Amino acid sequence: MADLLLIFLGACLVNNLVLDHLVGVCPAVALSRRLDIALAVAGTATGIALVAAPLAHAIHRLLAPGLEHLELLTLVLAIAAAVPGAGRLLARLDPQGAAIHGAFAPLMTANCMALGVALLAVRADIGFAGAVIFGLGAGAGFVLVTLLLAGLAQRMADMDVPAPLRGGPVQILALALLSMAFMGFTGFSR
Repeated sequence: MADLLLIFLGACLVNNLVLDHLVGVCPAVALSRRLDIALAVAGTATGIALVAAPLAHAIHRLLAPGLEHLELLTLVLAIAAAVPGAGRLLARLDPQGAAIHGAFAPLMTANCMALGVALLAVRADIGFAGAVIFGLGAGAGFVLVTLLLAGLAQRMADMDVPAPLRGGPVQILALALLSMAFMGFTGFSR
């Protein structure tokens, strides 16, 4: 049980996909202008990560020895198969937001965040339960960073930011500062 908690906290805080692995930066930055959109994208990404990580672990176990070179192709196919399942899961959890999640699901199919979660879950070799918890933790970390960036974007909209830094540059600076802040969690998990 303690191992699963460490896997969750490690995926969420220490080895955050956006801040540590630089995976999923595009949707976290680009769609973090409005809090409601950021929450919908983050929820969709969490659902896909929650389904893709254990599915990738299962596919990795089913690959015969000598076929490891097909792993990336099978993981991409697994993510494409996971998106409809994640969409149904999100529709059951949030019936009112099902249309919003459905709009962002195709975007998440081609997103590097979903492939990053699948690859990291397979490479970590943490078992099926660990892969489920890793997917949940990676999704929670994505939610945390996306909502933090959305909150910062809303606060910076009211501030007097110098003209050369408006828009993307100040978001990159905010992302860099968040990354340094999350480095404080290093050494927290195994």
